[in-house]
Amino acid sequence: MNRKIMLLCGSVALLVFAAGPAPLVLTSSGTLGGTFVIQNPVEQQTQGGAGQPDQSLWVVNNTGTPWDIDDEHFATDSGYLDPGQSASYTETMVADSFNSHILGIEAYSTGTRDAFTVSVRSNDQIGSNVYAVSYPSSLISAGGNKQQMHAAVALFSQAYQPNSFKLLPIPNSGIGGVGRALTITYTITNTGTRRITPTVYKGIYNGQTTAVAHYCPEGWPFNIVGQNVIGDPSFAWCQSAIVTH
Repeated sequence: MNRKIMLLCGSVALLVFAAGPAPLVLTSSGTLGGTFVIQNPVEQQTQGGAGQPDQSLWVVNNTGTPWDIDDEHFATDSGYLDPGQSASYTETMVADSFNSHILGIEAYSTGTRDAFTVSVRSNDQIGSNVYAVSYPSSLISAGGNKQQMHAAVALFSQAYQPNSFKLLPIPNSGIGGVGRALTITYTITNTGTRRITPTVYKGIYNGQTTAVAHYCPEGWPFNIVGQNVIGDPSFAWCQSAIVTH
């Protein structure tokens, strides 16, 4: 009987060992959880805004993707990446001239010798200007316990002039909804020589205040550099840099 118990315990130990960390996959719902908020009406284009009681006057979001200024979709994933490997996730949204969404990816890894890059890219561009930003990880010492880890953040915001030729009617949106359908891709790449197991936050946030709250927990320094892209002055991207202290 004791022998059977020992064999059973040995089998359980093997199963636990075999489970281990899984490869990193960036998902819609997040392996560690996520949030998806879609609201109607699209208040920034609806006469009378969010409080408009007459639904016949609503601009309606039937795209299934963020559009209203309060819409969000973000998720957290974790897993391992071997040297040279990448993980990516692609989603869609609707941008317009009122859009204040922040598109971003952030990653933390506790290995002090880890190295990786994160990037976020939009499918839209003007000439050779691709709407994308990439940032390499750097070693930081932050948080309440001053834990050392590698971290990187990449963010930008995309909006258009009200008369931009890129704003087109959005099908099945009620009365006169216009916008630009965007495809957003988030990527993390292991650029080092050892396996990393990062925690990755990515998504569409409903404004810079929310984005900073998600991307920069209390006690973590944060810096944003903004720039207008020549050819479309309404489009501005911002790249974040986590700095040591």
